[in-house]
Amino acid sequence: MLFSSVEFILVFMPLFLIVYYLTPAKYKNYILLTGSLIFYAYGGLKDLALLLLSLIVNYSLSKCIGEWRKDSLGKIILTVSVILNVSVLGIYKYGGLILEALGRDGEHTITGFGSLSAMPLGLSFYTFQILSYLIDMYRGEVPQDVSFSKYAVYISMFPRLVQGPMFQYSRVGRALEGRHITIYDIQNGLKTFTIGLAAKVLLADRIGLLWRDIQVTGIVSISTGRAWLGMIAYSLQLYFDFCGYSIMAVGVGRMLGFELPANFDSPYMSKA
Repeated sequence: MLFSSVEFILVFMPLFLIVYYLTPAKYKNYILLTGSLIFYAYGGLKDLALLLLSLIVNYSLSKCIGEWRKDSLGKIILTVSVILNVSVLGIYKYGGLILEALGRDGEHTITGFGSLSAMPLGLSFYTFQILSYLIDMYRGEVPQDVSFSKYAVYISMFPRLVQGPMFQYSRVGRALEGRHITIYDIQNGLKTFTIGLAAKVLLADRIGLLWRDIQVTGIVSISTGRAWLGMIAYSLQLYFDFCGYSIMAVGVGRMLGFELPANFDSPYMSKA
């Protein structure tokens, strides 16, 4: 479900926010977790099953890491956890290519979790977010008494589940304990969301049409000027698409009582 889609703007977001705002503060994490899972389930129940399995397994591993982080056993558990998560990501990301290289069917499936050529929605983002949590737990930067609901909300909150931003638990830990949402937060969040929506719909999508028209022309018959135009159009479409999503995510986060970090800081102007 895209933030710019009619389903999100006119159905999911208003209904979710009504329930979220009417819910007492101590239950808001449960509502946010439920809403995030519903949001994610829109992309497919098989993807949701993998996310839930990953949440449960890694929460258990984090508890073990926190318990034995001062011993060599904690380091071993962390190493195994990193290998496990990276392996799952690698299997989905490169498994199909490896099978094709071996002359086998690139559409080979993992029982219960779909095709190797169809990478689950947001797998890279929540995998790296989980790794960040496990490493911070080993370093002692995450409290050992974090409940499953707070951990699960941190990993899977829908504003940043699919494309980020990624951040450490310490950045939102206090807000997960309790948050006070004001009219200013809602107003500011809506304004930020609208700016991101404009970048996505009015700029990225329109420029994307130009890029698709140039693609239809084909490499053989395209002129030099049109080729340069296509390159610029593709760069701008990619920029405003990701920029718009990131700004919308920050806006939704503010409406929920979280200050999500900026995830898009003029990358084309970066010197590094």
